[in-house]
Amino acid sequence: MATFSPGEAEAVFRPPLFGSTMLRLLGPRGKEKLVAVLTAYFDESGIHGSARYCVIAGFLGTCRRWNEFDRAFLKAGDDAIDPGFHAKEFFGRDLNGQRVQSYKGWSDDRALNLLGHLVDAIRDVDIHPIGCAIDVNLLNQYSLEERRFLTGGERSAYGKHKLQISGAPERPYFFPFQAVIMRSLLQCKRASYTVNFVFDQQKQFAGFANVLYNRTIETAPPRERKQLGSLVFSPRQQALPLAAADLIAYCSYQVADSPDLSPDIFSIVEMLDRKGYGLDYYTKSQIDGFLADAGHHVQKDP
Repeated sequence: MATFSPGEAEAVFRPPLFGSTMLRLLGPRGKEKLVAVLTAYFDESGIHGSARYCVIAGFLGTCRRWNEFDRAFLKAGDDAIDPGFHAKEFFGRDLNGQRVQSYKGWSDDRALNLLGHLVDAIRDVDIHPIGCAIDVNLLNQYSLEERRFLTGGERSAYGKHKLQISGAPERPYFFPFQAVIMRSLLQCKRASYTVNFVFDQQKQFAGFANVLYNRTIETAPPRERKQLGSLVFSPRQQALPLAAADLIAYCSYQVADSPDLSPDIFSIVEMLDRKGYGLDYYTKSQIDGFLADAGHHVQKDP
């Protein structure tokens, strides 16, 4: 079996810096690139549309800033890569109050080292928090036709208004998915910037997400069309910034779900607030406003 010195082992097993990888993939060279790194949070039932909330949240930053983030988070050591940070497991406890799954048997010091370096990286690096959320119970109060439109459905403007894009009325994910893309564009300081999107890998959503994103590019106004870059779904092991997205999405869900936050979550929420984070939480009046402008895309009952 081959053996490595500590430095060699680090070079073999540590993934390349995320920002550098994106620079190589995106091109052209010499142009500043923005990358929004995002993930969704809901409990398992949310995949089937019955979770209480669906949140998609993350951070927007340049490739240079994402390299800074990687270096800062990697100060946590190998735990930053394996097992990495998965908020639901990390904050979860069994009936005896013990850590679970990937973090089973961890000491408090080891856990604090991982979380502390992640929080420090988010706090100290110039990345900008973004997030959108929907109350799933509220969304489900709307008709199938309305939910189809709210999750990306489109009908032809002519004839019998044939359905052109199906929407995903049983998958609330696609409401905040659309919203967070628009929110990311609004965060751009310059019209010349292009925003590229990296989402946590979600095999059950990626297919329609690509359809919806490509349609957004086709129908967006000229300025926004130029700003919409690539859409990628990445495994967490290949993109350390997804740990930051996972943490903000988890904390956003906790804020929406309960007024009683643990001390750890409360301190993280305060840090995010100081970075200017405001979760876009969509209300009934806002959704009604979207539907009022839907026109032929929402067919009325005969």
